[in-house]
Parts: sequence; structure tokens; C-alpha cells
Amino acid sequence: MPTPDELPTAYAEFFTRAFAKRDNVLLSPTFLFECAEAVESLDECIECGKPIINITAFGEGIGEHYVLTDEQIERLEEALEDSGVEVSDDDVCSDHV
Repeated sequence: MPTPDELPTAYAEFFTRAFAKRDNVLLSPTFLFECAEAVESLDECIECGKPIINITAFGEGIGEHYVLTDEQIERLEEALEDSGVEVSDDDVCSDHV
């Protein structure tokens, strides 16, 4: 399991790497899930077991790690919602909402 110490040192580097897209497709979803695991915000759908990033826990964990402002955390959560990966605060994937 990755630890927060394994995240990029600078927030800008983390954000760029986590949310880089080509043709509107996330380049490294694996990195995003690894970061979620590092800040203990990776869940599984209770119906099918699909990995889900808990959006609130992710914002709080990354925000705490990089000492982000509320505005930066909001932007982070928006980018996560727009990333195309499964996100939820309810432990269910989009197929089981």
C-alpha cells in the first residue's frame, strides 16, 4: 500500500500527474487510485466490489497532506468528479446508485 510520503513533493506536480488527459481520457487512472489508497480514501462498491474513490476523504487527505486551502480542495474534488474514475461518498459505484 502506498503511503503519503510516496506522493509527489509538490501539489502542482501531483495535480498535473493525477488529472492529465489526452483526448478527454485520463492518462493515469492507476496513479489516481494509488494516491487515494495512500490517503486512505479508496473504497469498494458494496454491491460489486469495483474500486471507488471516496471524494470527501480524498479531498481531506490530499488537502491535509499538501496543506491546501478550501478553494484548492474544492477544485481538487471537481477535478476528481470530472476525471472519469468511480467516485462516491456512499460506497456504491455509478452502476448501483
